[in-house]
Amino acid sequence: ARRVDAIEPAGKDTTDDVNTLLGAQNSDGGWGFDLDYGSDVYHTTLALSALKTAGVSDLTVTNAISYIASQQYPDGSFGLAEESKSIYLTSLVVQTLHKFSGTSSVINSAIQWLLTKQNPDGGFGQPSSTIFETSHACMALYDVDPTTPAIQDALDYLSANQEPNGSFADDIYLTAVAAQGLKTATIDTSLYAGLNLFGYQVEVPAGYTSYDMIADLGGEDEVEKIQRYDPATGSFETTFYESGVPVGDIFDIVSGEGYLVYMKVEKTVSQVGRIVSVSIQLEPGLNVVAIPCVPLGYSSYDMLRYLGSPDEVSSIQKFDKETGAFQTTAYFDSQPSGINFDIVNGEAYLIHMKVAKKVDFPMEAIEVDYVISKGESVSDSRNFQGDSDLLDQAAYYTETQIGVPDFVTYTTTGISRVSDTDIEVSFSIEVSSTAPEGIYEFQVEYGLLDSENNPLEPLTNNIFSFRIKVVP
Repeated sequence: ARRVDAIEPAGKDTTDDVNTLLGAQNSDGGWGFDLDYGSDVYHTTLALSALKTAGVSDLTVTNAISYIASQQYPDGSFGLAEESKSIYLTSLVVQTLHKFSGTSSVINSAIQWLLTKQNPDGGFGQPSSTIFETSHACMALYDVDPTTPAIQDALDYLSANQEPNGSFADDIYLTAVAAQGLKTATIDTSLYAGLNLFGYQVEVPAGYTSYDMIADLGGEDEVEKIQRYDPATGSFETTFYESGVPVGDIFDIVSGEGYLVYMKVEKTVSQVGRIVSVSIQLEPGLNVVAIPCVPLGYSSYDMLRYLGSPDEVSSIQKFDKETGAFQTTAYFDSQPSGINFDIVNGEAYLIHMKVAKKVDFPMEAIEVDYVISKGESVSDSRNFQGDSDLLDQAAYYTETQIGVPDFVTYTTTGISRVSDTDIEVSFSIEVSSTAPEGIYEFQVEYGLLDSENNPLEPLTNNIFSFRIKVVP
């Protein structure tokens, strides 16, 4: 079943797999773990999803849906046994049955049960919230009603439990599941009277134009106009109201593009939908860009590095709606400098490029070795290696620091042989209280000398590379 779901969308032939699946259906309409196994809801749900993907719509599907419905508990839940009612399995059933007509009563009962399992922290789980269960519940709720308030609470729980490196619990599988959950979102954006740099952060409905967007943002008494900057021509396209009707240029609204929205009043607007991955073609000069699904804690310094080197990008600007002025991050001496502002969902930014470049969004959170607050330090250890006979001759060590910023103090606090072939180095990294915020990289190379100060070589892994993030 999983094989069909995976390869059918890629255009691969699934005929043999589908026939195998059809032949494994039990007389009660369900599927089990394998041939000659009794039916269960989990494997039947997987099989039903695969058949939908493959375009099968005969009595096989009807019988499978009937089997699943017959296994629903009176409270709306599903489980492998009465005593093991499952948030995950109930969510999986909702996500699958949502693809079929005539299943609303089963789905609605399941949703009502799911909502009773949301914890005060916004997550889902029994007895306490988990990333896995919350992600699946979030996707199920979104499929049925994207405006359900519980979705945003679940998203807040997921965001709060994201690691600084962008992962969830440093687990590949959990991170993949959570990423799917985070693709359902309700994004609220505060618009101020006057100019706003605004971005459509979720999947844009088919055929959605500037005429649709200006109407969704408000009436003629609320919205003055919206504009799109065309980097290819260097000109603006403008949609505005005339006698209460949208007029002027009509242009497509595209995920990843930013727009200039001129409001007459303050207003909060909500966007509900799936976060999309987009590739944006940046042109030399000015580009107006909105970033979908911004990683938690992502800053303009992070984004500048992501966009390219000093030879590719010159600056990023944010319009401060409260002051009416622009904040700017730019490269100076090969390092991001200027105001380090937060990159947030719902806002658009001015990106000034030196070259044409295609960039994929959403970007991943930049992985760092250490997050260090100003005026604080971290301590750790790393190992390098050499042959046993070589290490037997070691009397002294050397240390060469490469690219360590002036506001960072790197100190070797200890060095010892911990095995026949391993040398352990203990160190501390201290950041001054006046250090600029941002991400910095440097290296430290270690060497060994014998009693006569002759270098001992070769050594492996003796160049330590560091990437640190300085925060307030």
